[in-house]
Amino acid sequence: MEINTLLLKPMIMDTTENYQTAKKHFNSGMVKANQQDLFGAIADFSKAIEINSTFSAAFNNRGIVKGILQDYPGSICDTTRAIELNPKNATAFYNRARTKCHLKDYEGAITDFTEAIRINPKYTAAYFNRGMVKLILDQNNSGLVDLYKAKFYGDDTADEMIKKYC
Repeated sequence: MEINTLLLKPMIMDTTENYQTAKKHFNSGMVKANQQDLFGAIADFSKAIEINSTFSAAFNNRGIVKGILQDYPGSICDTTRAIELNPKNATAFYNRARTKCHLKDYEGAITDFTEAIRINPKYTAAYFNRGMVKLILDQNNSGLVDLYKAKFYGDDTADEMIKKYC
């Protein structure tokens, strides 16, 4: 999955100087992340957070980049803070769930994927990944139902997994 599909754009439309400065660092972090300058991206997202401590998207994106760098505790911390700041952010729940998978916290991952789906009932990637985690836990019927939902919402790779596990 490309990093650009995981990164969030800011939701706050503030015109204050501090917000505009934070947004400038945030946008620079986005560019650096997409150019694979991951440490530069973390520095820019951190600067945005330093300026605006309620910048949920900056916490989420820094968490994603930390996850890519295998700083899983840091990733969990940042995505959790993004969720605290914006509890209706399905993407932050999804990103935290992916990190929990790396930590083999499969039950926690299912909980977060489920919350992402509750917020966005057509979240194809959340259905797919929750289904795969359920298959790891030998919850085959439930896992296949999730894969069928992912296929229904347009995930072509779900069909390959369905054929493999059916």
